[in-house]
Amino acid sequence: MSPLNEDQRHRITLNLDYRFADGKDYNGPVTRRVTKDGTEKHINWLQNTGVNINFMGGSGTPYTRSSKVYSITNSQRVIEGSINGSRMPAFWRCDIIFDKDIYLSNKTKKDGSNQSYLNVYLQILNLFNTANVASVYAATGNADDDGYLTAAEWQTEISQQLSVDAYRMLYEMRVDSPSNYSGPRLIRLGLSYNF
Repeated sequence: MSPLNEDQRHRITLNLDYRFADGKDYNGPVTRRVTKDGTEKHINWLQNTGVNINFMGGSGTPYTRSSKVYSITNSQRVIEGSINGSRMPAFWRCDIIFDKDIYLSNKTKKDGSNQSYLNVYLQILNLFNTANVASVYAATGNADDDGYLTAAEWQTEISQQLSVDAYRMLYEMRVDSPSNYSGPRLIRLGLSYNF
């Protein structure tokens, strides 16, 4: 029995979250200033601020290996082994978000629920810009090479092209597709209103 396309044997997710509270529970950095009238004023820089780190990793998902090298225009596959019998490389990714709540008033609602606030955040997806493999070519198991340009059985076809060098260069560009990899680092700066 062959594994399903989505069968992933191992997956780990680690989520770390740290928040600085407000009021008497605040335990972050403080600046103390003495005003002109001699009173001391405290500035709690990280009040209602937090950081969340999410780490994900896992073993590769299955794909069906081909014993025959084929071009991107010719998909006559000859299965090697079993359906979904080979595995893509393992992956890992780290996301991080920094956010701060800014309360718009000190009053609570009549029903005792929290007041409205703004949440300002900076989110970085794929923090380390990891190029995880999302898809591979069946004959080679690589994300950037399908084996066509080096396979002996296709050299006659390649040599009959109008410009062999241009054909090879364009073919390599087409095969090394960005869609074979996970998304690159993405940075978002945002604001949400909660009421």
